[in-house]
Amino acid sequence: AGAADRAGASEKDREDAASIAIARSQVDERRGDAVRAARRLDEALAADPDDARLELARAGVDDRRGEWRAALARAEKLLAREPRNVEALNFTGFVAADHGENLPLATKRLQAAVALSPGVGGVIDSLGWAYFRAGDLPRAAVFLEQAMRLEPGDAEILEHVGDLYAKRGERSRALEAYRRAQGIHGHRPPPISR
Repeated sequence: AGAADRAGASEKDREDAASIAIARSQVDERRGDAVRAARRLDEALAADPDDARLELARAGVDDRRGEWRAALARAEKLLAREPRNVEALNFTGFVAADHGENLPLATKRLQAAVALSPGVGGVIDSLGWAYFRAGDLPRAAVFLEQAMRLEPGDAEILEHVGDLYAKRGERSRALEAYRRAQGIHGHRPPPISR
């Protein structure tokens, strides 16, 4: 085999190893062992420190453990390397907005993510959520309702829409959105693209 074939196989091997590490870390988390999930991803990052998927998966573990500032710091390093990485823009914007951290910057990043990846319900939801957290309910409604139309079976989006309706005093619509969210088995996978 030629050098190009070996390089292609090596790249495929690295991609497979990263995918396996991410999947196994998600299993660890579902079993309640976030420490093991983090360790597994740290080991994979030691072998392939430039893999954006691994870095975002690791940031997601931090966020779900309540260490959202550490999660943002990890994702910020990735954005410094890859400023047009939609997943990193979406992750940093959503996590910051969710915690009320620097909402103008979070919104700008989410606007960039939507511009780079229009029509993706999860990204549109994140931008709507940033507007919601900033108190801009009319803009929040535009994006959250669009996200719900794009992904009507996404529990997290339905929950955000329910929060919007509740905040606007539309109790019956809020209740319907929450009931639909409850009827869906599980939320979307841990945020890699969120």
